[in-house]
Amino acid sequence: MRLRTYVEPVLRGRVEPALELVPNYWSFESIDERPDTHIIGGGWGDFEIPEEDGNLFVFDASTRQMGRYAGGTVGSRIGVAVWPSDSLKRLYLRVWHEALHAARQNSDLLGEEFPRFLGPVPEGVFRLDRWVESRFGFDLVAPSLWQEAYYAWLTRRLVA
Repeated sequence: MRLRTYVEPVLRGRVEPALELVPNYWSFESIDERPDTHIIGGGWGDFEIPEEDGNLFVFDASTRQMGRYAGGTVGSRIGVAVWPSDSLKRLYLRVWHEALHAARQNSDLLGEEFPRFLGPVPEGVFRLDRWVESRFGFDLVAPSLWQEAYYAWLTRRLVA
């Protein structure tokens, strides 16, 4: 799946390495001209989504009044916000998450669909980890490990 990708110039040095980590089911064609976007508003704040299908727009969240969302997808139009504190891993997982949505995969169902894929022993660890997090506020296993495994599973389903 090819995505025409505009990254605000101030972010390019941070975002381009993250794009290289997303599985090659997606290709990111860098474009220099800022695409037309619209602001979602409401609980999304000044979150921007491209007007055209097949576009990824990556923007600096610190220059906007942001709501609670860091990524959003409408059809195959993707917006991704980047904060100064975002790590390379967080950025690549955010882009991968939204790219999965653009490919019509529900990457939000980590707690519902994914445990069945794991099998009985890892599923038990996953459920214990989620219970500890909900009860005590910390994770036994880094959440990004579950995300990566789930996103990889969804991506394998796409190419199968």
